[in-house]
Amino acid sequence: MVVRSGAADVRDWKPRRFYPTRTWAAQAADVVRELRGLPVPFEARLNLITLIAGIPGLEDEAALLAATPDSDPLRVPRRGQDKDN
Repeated sequence: MVVRSGAADVRDWKPRRFYPTRTWAAQAADVVRELRGLPVPFEARLNLITLIAGIPGLEDEAALLAATPDSDPLRVPRRGQDKDN
C-alpha cells in the first residue's frame, strides 16, 4: 500500500491522518475485497448462473443475473427484492 501523509501532530510529528495516493484509491475496493476473502462480483455471478442453468423455475433469476453489469457489486437483483416472502 502506498499512502502519503496528510496531517501530522506538530508536537511529536506522528501522522494523524493518511491520505491514499490516486493509484491506491483507484484500486482500494479491489484490495479490500481480496484481503477480506470476498469473491469478485462478476465471477461470482457467472458461477451462480452456471449452477442454476437448467433448473426449472430459475430461468428468470438467471436472466436477471446475466443482465447485471460486471461492475455492479453483489446484491439481490432488484426484482428479487420486491417479491413477497
